[in-house]
Amino acid sequence: MSYITLKKNDPSFEIYIQGELPNNKLSIAVKSLNVGSQREEVTFEVREKSEQDKLSLIQFFFLTLRPKSLFLILLPVFLISSQSSAVDLSAESLLIVILGLIFGFSGVTLLADARDYVTGWDRIKDSENSLLGLGFLSLKKVNKIIIIYFILSLLLLFLLMVKFYSYQILLISGVTLFLIALWGLQPFNFKYKLFGEFVIFLIFGPLLFLSLDYFFNKKIYLDNVLLSVVFGINAVCLFLSRQFLYLMELSRSKFKTTLVVFGFNKSRFYLLFLLQFSLILSVYYEFVFHGKEWGVVFLINFIFSFFLAFYYLKQLKSPLGRGVVDYNKTIRQIILVTHLLFVLQWTWYFAWGIE
Repeated sequence: MSYITLKKNDPSFEIYIQGELPNNKLSIAVKSLNVGSQREEVTFEVREKSEQDKLSLIQFFFLTLRPKSLFLILLPVFLISSQSSAVDLSAESLLIVILGLIFGFSGVTLLADARDYVTGWDRIKDSENSLLGLGFLSLKKVNKIIIIYFILSLLLLFLLMVKFYSYQILLISGVTLFLIALWGLQPFNFKYKLFGEFVIFLIFGPLLFLSLDYFFNKKIYLDNVLLSVVFGINAVCLFLSRQFLYLMELSRSKFKTTLVVFGFNKSRFYLLFLLQFSLILSVYYEFVFHGKEWGVVFLINFIFSFFLAFYYLKQLKSPLGRGVVDYNKTIRQIILVTHLLFVLQWTWYFAWGIE
């Protein structure tokens, strides 16, 4: 095992960042200086391929399909399909929808990982928990997996288009790919820019919900428009809360994300505002579309969540220390509980056949 440090403009940099070297050797980026600038230097660990642990099939799918994050797409499928009235929902059709979304989602997350690895973002945060930071797969192989996952997703969507004669699926796919390009590809890279999280909101909120709504119901319902906003904001909160953990390190880089531009004090209130706005919308949604019983349940959730989040926000005095971790954990737990309430509600409706 050895180490080599290269500047980004070094002719050998592209070879090392791809992860596969001649003579059966691997290179893994382990440290960066001056991230995001022209003076960036990256230190690579060079090891023999025989020294690298092999991934089992289960580990491979766990790392590439991200089962812990799949609720972002599976929950909307459950909520919208349970309302379905216009499409003959066979188990086969539902399976095609789910697999298509899983492969598409996994392709997006792997693309984000690949961009993080190349830009150095991966080495600002906890790269030991990332696919490329662990060194199990090279960037070259990850790029091939991304292409395979996107192809599988598009093939499954094509099957749906043929089966249901729904050519709108092509339009939805095109818009989705465009947003993905805005999010993670050059020269856009919205992920690293001010309010770039708006793309996350569109992908996991209105685009996902309303395309599912149109596919399953052949029209778009107003209640699902509101629900799409709630889930889109929640997805943004999950993304930003994770970024908030590394705000100190990010502020020393050249990335100008929303939280970096806002700074520590404004960022913690920005996160609280987004979370509470989402919860208020969920309460409004329940009272207007599902009556006072569920409205009261979500109102209690809002009140409890507000005081809990505000308590941890007041404990948060510095971007260093345990307070940042606790605040991040609280935000994620509140979103999880809110999503579980939606699951409970729609499971109840589904079980009792309530419209």
